[in-house]
Order: sequence, then C-alpha cells, then structure tokens
Amino acid sequence: MSLYYATVNNRGGRTMAVLRSFVASCELVKVDPFAWFRDVLSRIATHSIQQLDDLLPHRWAATRI
Repeated sequence: MSLYYATVNNRGGRTMAVLRSFVASCELVKVDPFAWFRDVLSRIATHSIQQLDDLLPHRWAATRI
C-alpha cells in the first residue's frame, strides 16, 4: 500500500526515484548503499557546499580505497 501511495503521490514518486538512483549509483561502483547513506547523512550538514560532489557514490568510493 505505501509503495502504491509513493508512486501515486507526485512528491513521493520523485523521492523514491531519487533514492533509487542513489542506490543504483552505489551498486555500479560496488558500494554498500546503506553505508554510503549513513556516512553521507552524518556529514552533509557540515560539508562544504563547494565540495558536495565529493559525497557522490563514485567519488566517495574512491576515498575509501
């Protein structure tokens, strides 16, 4: 039922699409999406806006190697 509502509700559908996009990006670079989300959400508030690209899954993974 909640999946149905999320896709019917325009805002919920967009949110689901963004989250799924991040998960797919993590999977492409062999990153655990939950580890990435946990780390990024804990750092994003204090992270420089000029360096937000560093938090994208492919760049985040490069800093973990």
